[in-house]
Amino acid sequence: MNKIIYIIILLIFTNISVDAQHTFFKSRDFGKYILADHYSPNMQINTGLGLNLADYNIDSERKSRYVYYNETIVGGEIPIYNYRSKRGKNRFSVSMPISFSVWFDFTENYTAPILNTDYRFAPLEFNFFRKFSGEKFKNVTVKFQPFFHESTHIGDELTISRMNDSLPVTRVNVSYETYNISLMINDPMDKVEKNHSFKLGARILINGHRGWYSISSYEGDTTLFDFSSEYADEGRVRTKYWVEPYFQYQYQDPEAMLSFGKTMFTVSIDNSLRVKHGYPFEVDGKERKQELYDRIISNEFYAYSGNFLFGWQFYDTNKELSGLGIYARFYLGLNYHGQFRNIPLYNYMGMTIIYSI
Repeated sequence: MNKIIYIIILLIFTNISVDAQHTFFKSRDFGKYILADHYSPNMQINTGLGLNLADYNIDSERKSRYVYYNETIVGGEIPIYNYRSKRGKNRFSVSMPISFSVWFDFTENYTAPILNTDYRFAPLEFNFFRKFSGEKFKNVTVKFQPFFHESTHIGDELTISRMNDSLPVTRVNVSYETYNISLMINDPMDKVEKNHSFKLGARILINGHRGWYSISSYEGDTTLFDFSSEYADEGRVRTKYWVEPYFQYQYQDPEAMLSFGKTMFTVSIDNSLRVKHGYPFEVDGKERKQELYDRIISNEFYAYSGNFLFGWQFYDTNKELSGLGIYARFYLGLNYHGQFRNIPLYNYMGMTIIYSI
């Protein structure tokens, strides 16, 4: 991994010239996250129907298969430095992305509990952009985070409910650090024009021996976990899978049939392989067969996660994006909310409002 870091730094600085534009504390117009990316540091309000399971349903009398949830995300990127070559062919930026999300069950009658919170930040994010003269292959952007941290926590009401129900696991401390690297072809660069973007990347555990999460004896039955011998005193659980690859695609077209007024129709898709955490989840109303329990409920493996957005970005009379958009959202795959990444199949559909600074 250190070799990759050195190569990226070398590529950046061999393309920086003195005769160029240098700015500080101004937002860049390239290297933005695609809209469907779960780790996009922007402002979001998500409301819709999601799968209701015993792991996070504190109302045992509520038997609905699907209930309404809300997930609110507060985030942004703190710009630090921007470089632009004389002709704009090469660009480079340094920023600090930060986001915080809350997932809560606002239709539950008694407490409308917070189910999960996620905290994410990277002290430094580097984006390097190179422009080409082709019509189909317009540019390439490399994004690199040498250190990304995420920690998650379930809500107090849910913790108490899981204790009262004597579930085998009350709370899991999902906390880890990764390298993040990606390559995007045809960065839209905040332009109001037809464009197809493709992005390939991966999140890589900085220390695979520490795993993705930890647990202590007062939080659950520790016999269900395979602890890392090196970090057993911290309750860290070893993992077989230390890379989470992803492929993303985004299409936009202000002249599309579904575009109207000052809106640009947009489709954004995030396909990824996420690590299903290896501790048990509750199966509602089904007899647990030992073979199923051993192979699926308590095992760690790669699970598909697909996030799909279809909607509109708004722009003004000068054809500049406002940063605001409204989308229909469909999700299928691993439950991506913190501790509940042990549930391999979760689905959701609803509406999403996104504001990007």
